[in-house]
Amino acid sequence: MLASVGVASLVLAITAVIFGLIPLIYTQLVGLVIGVISVIMGVWGRKQAKEQGRSTAPAIAGVVVGLLAILVSGTLYATFIYSGKRAGEEVVRRVGSEIHQGRAQGNAFRKSMERAIERAHKEKAKAAARAKGKLPKAPR
Repeated sequence: MLASVGVASLVLAITAVIFGLIPLIYTQLVGLVIGVISVIMGVWGRKQAKEQGRSTAPAIAGVVVGLLAILVSGTLYATFIYSGKRAGEEVVRRVGSEIHQGRAQGNAFRKSMERAIERAHKEKAKAAARAKGKLPKAPR
């Protein structure tokens, strides 16, 4: 029964590698955890197989493949985290730039509208003054 701990370690290690290679961030975390468990079980299975005089090959293979799974899963997980952070920063930079451009366009529009309103008020005041006879009539 104890020799099966080495085989279980190998099976878990292979599963961890598969999970580590799936390009989803959570599966890589699962691959990392399963890889650690397979290394622990492989060391334990090797010790038990050695005490019983059985072959330690499956346990050693479980440790080696488990370490490979930890390396693959950890590397890809770190790469995804780094890439996600960079992509997020780029999105924030672009959105901030577009907001700034929108504000600049909005400010230009607001100033243009304020000038138009000011001109309209001046024209209205001139028209009122003409109506009261204070200003000569505008030529047609």
